[in-house]
Amino acid sequence: MSSLTPVALACEYLEHPLAIERPDPRLSWRSDSAARGARQTAYRVVVAKTGADLLAGRSLLWDSGRIESDASAHIHYAGTPLASFQRAAWRVQVWDETGVASPWSAVAGWAMGILKREEWRGQWIHSPAQVSSNSPYFRRSFSLDKPVTDARLYATARGIFLAWINGRPVSDEQFAPGWTDYAKRLLYRCHDVTALVNDSGAAGERVLSAQINDGWYKGPVGWEGKAHIWGGRCELLMLLRLEHADGTVTWIVSDDQWRTANSPVLSSTFLKGELYDGGAEPIGWDRAGFDAKGWHKVNATAIGDAPILQAHQGPPVRRLSEVKPVARWQARPGSWIFDLGENIAGRVRIRLRAPAGTTIRLRHGEMVTPDRQLYVDNLRTATSIDVFTAAGTGEEIWEPRFTFHGFQYVEVAGWPGEPPLDAITGIVLGSDCPAAGSFTCSDPMIDKLYGNIVRTQRANYLEVPTDCPQRDERLGWTGDAQAYIRTAICSRDIAAFFTKWLQDLRDAQNADGTFPNIAPQVPGLGGVWGLERGDAAWADAGTICPLTMWRCYADKDILAAMFPAMVKWVEYCDRTAIEGINIRYHRDKQFIVFGDWLQVDCWTPPEVIMTAFYAHGAKLVAEAAEVLGKQAEATRFRELHEKVKKAFQREFVKADGTILGKRTDDETQTIYLLALHFDLVPAALRAAAVEKLVACIAARDWHLSTGFVGLPYLLPVLSANGRTDVAYRLLNTTTYPSWLYPITQGATTIWERWNGWKKEEGPADPGMNSYSHYAYGACGEWLFSDVAGIDLLEPGFKRMRIRPRIGGGLTRAEATHRCIHGEIRSSWTHAQGALTLVVTVPPNTSAEIWIPTSDTASLREAGKPWPTPARHEPGYAVIETGAGTYVFTAAFSTTAATTSAKSASAK
Repeated sequence: MSSLTPVALACEYLEHPLAIERPDPRLSWRSDSAARGARQTAYRVVVAKTGADLLAGRSLLWDSGRIESDASAHIHYAGTPLASFQRAAWRVQVWDETGVASPWSAVAGWAMGILKREEWRGQWIHSPAQVSSNSPYFRRSFSLDKPVTDARLYATARGIFLAWINGRPVSDEQFAPGWTDYAKRLLYRCHDVTALVNDSGAAGERVLSAQINDGWYKGPVGWEGKAHIWGGRCELLMLLRLEHADGTVTWIVSDDQWRTANSPVLSSTFLKGELYDGGAEPIGWDRAGFDAKGWHKVNATAIGDAPILQAHQGPPVRRLSEVKPVARWQARPGSWIFDLGENIAGRVRIRLRAPAGTTIRLRHGEMVTPDRQLYVDNLRTATSIDVFTAAGTGEEIWEPRFTFHGFQYVEVAGWPGEPPLDAITGIVLGSDCPAAGSFTCSDPMIDKLYGNIVRTQRANYLEVPTDCPQRDERLGWTGDAQAYIRTAICSRDIAAFFTKWLQDLRDAQNADGTFPNIAPQVPGLGGVWGLERGDAAWADAGTICPLTMWRCYADKDILAAMFPAMVKWVEYCDRTAIEGINIRYHRDKQFIVFGDWLQVDCWTPPEVIMTAFYAHGAKLVAEAAEVLGKQAEATRFRELHEKVKKAFQREFVKADGTILGKRTDDETQTIYLLALHFDLVPAALRAAAVEKLVACIAARDWHLSTGFVGLPYLLPVLSANGRTDVAYRLLNTTTYPSWLYPITQGATTIWERWNGWKKEEGPADPGMNSYSHYAYGACGEWLFSDVAGIDLLEPGFKRMRIRPRIGGGLTRAEATHRCIHGEIRSSWTHAQGALTLVVTVPPNTSAEIWIPTSDTASLREAGKPWPTPARHEPGYAVIETGAGTYVFTAAFSTTAATTSAKSASAK
């Protein structure tokens, strides 16, 4: 019997996707196994037109035959060319380390999208001028004379939409089709609606209906409140493809046969909120038998040649969970405040009985003032108010359709009588990125910190990686995205999410090579802020994010897609460097350098940041070129990196290891972090630079002072240079500024500012003060890589290192991470001079395991001596192993922990 069982089949990171557009879709799987040393030595992929054909071995589209390879991810389909709308079913068989074949996997599938522009049918439809709602209804009734075997709905909008068939939602997706630079690219979604269409049997009237809204396309975006950025009219495009048993196809498309009317949504935008009149709901409008004679005829226009119409490559926004209030109180007569107990992105659902015309006003905020009133100053112009008017028809349940807010507290006004605690329910919204990791330890405060990190990521990974979900911004800031991406991967599978967003980033790149500060780009937004042209640390998302995707997911295709844009960005950096000096200054008035954004009581000169990222970008492009086999480019950018590195050392690094910019004699933590993390310090001065970094920390009474740019590197640099003791000291600090300080102030998410709120003083600057801002949560990577000890040695965790750094008073820690090969686990405890380390290495991978002990002779695995000698490292016994679960025990002392924490370098 084989040691392997292939599971979790995916196509382009997605399970059963319905609109794949590349001709060679990439197939992936993982292998379940409890056997030690389990690994794949060969595979066979078989693809057919249908699942029945696949099982019967007929109508095959591709049979790879037995391929001698351990590859199990990104296997390119290489069979019969696939046409638009075509379905494909597939399964895989693998051979294990002994050459024994596994059982065949379960059948998985995918379907092709619309591959050619000319295959799009129908017309764009929109409401005539006399329809005044910004969320109108559309409907089209139709009948069928024969059964349907396959029904798929392809839909997009200039705006966002919801759709129904016979009154039932076609999916649970929210804010479809998604956010892009609509002048360049419109996305569409595909849904299998076979069951909904067949619900009425072979004959009978069916109704395809939809509702559209301004969304990002036409509604206000950003703090300037600009609307109509991409257009002044919302439109809908739908293709319902109905395939029958005889092979014929019926099309129901958006055209001038549709009818439209105002909806009970009187107005709705993301920043302002939603107004809904329950008494205006036309009962049964989306079902058969409804009299639509009074509805207006739609206006219809040709699809046209632009912009690009493309299937959405990422996960949809969905309702991810529900949150019940933990408290409520009367703020003033007629006004009640509900506390959800945690800060979320989403909205609330209400349940009530009230006379017709009763109006309920819901106002959202992240904080309450010391006198327990709702705090909304930090929302700026985002009023975040939802209003519901009751129809008076008994119990009514209402949830807004086209808006979301960032909030923990809800002020409810207009409720008839005293609302019960369960009158409202919080609905958590976000992009449905699958869970991929967990972390816990013996310190409840650090566990809360990790929970806050995950919660903040969930709130801000909503269609694009935003900065915050609450105020009048909610933009895809590139600097935040690159600073946090490695932490994001620890807890969630963000591969498909970033596949989509990196396309947004490519679309937003300027002709001169600069990436913007936000993506999707919002034309004209920012004024003096210069959002359309980013620079150091923000524009560097264009190099850092694709390399991180390569390292963590072994995704060479994303690297290849991004490579030309990466080259253009670094060439821009080179072109704008000081000629003959090879460092970069902030000289161009057309853009702003944010520097180490929100650093505490210090200033890191822009020339240091710009030159450090210039060097780092060249190094990353050289690495990407190596991976892609572009040797000439690899050589060119390696040479550029060395040139800039020497310039950095010449201009900024002093003979004693001090690092200073040109405009100040002040040292900052971020100066040393960038120089050390990007390997810009001469080897002979590295130890001195580390000590100066520690001195900078000590000078602040062992507190951090970094902003967004330096923060991701703070703990990793300390650990990598033998000062894990200082890293733990920073992590455990509870006074301002520190990671745990906000928790002492009641934070349930990561704040934008270290001092965002003080119980004794209230809020910091309300003009720029988000309580759900993930950038400072970038310490999460270190919890996995150093506290629990899970890190990669080869792309995709094909080879990994398990090396926990024990310290900080912790007596236990555990993390799991599901990589593309399976779940990794590292769990350690120590007590009374004994250590236990439990490690799971997934099938088809190998690991280098560092057991924290100075007494190698005491090392046991499952009670027995390890069969091969362990390698000695300061404070560690190091072994090599393949797949399996291992339980190591060894003698342990605080002295050993200190030795490992202060090891001279990370190997």
